[in-house]
Amino acid sequence: MSEHPIELELMIAYSHAVNGWLTATIPALPGTITAGRTRDEARHLVLDALAEVLSTPEPERVAEADELDRVRVRLEFGRNAERYLGR
Repeated sequence: MSEHPIELELMIAYSHAVNGWLTATIPALPGTITAGRTRDEARHLVLDALAEVLSTPEPERVAEADELDRVRVRLEFGRNAERYLGR
């Protein structure tokens, strides 16, 4: 089986929240929203939210399917990926 590298470029939107916190969202993927005290913390947490959104099946869509296929996708977040992915 050959590997098929996948590179995604997603926009992270930051907004000022209460008490100096920042919210971070990925507008292209509803459900990826979090908040952090700093931009780095918010970025780290929204990438965690991205991983959760991509790994959680939506039951109503799965129930409607005639067939299912599970795939594993490796996402790279640039040179500092290990910093944001906790490695």
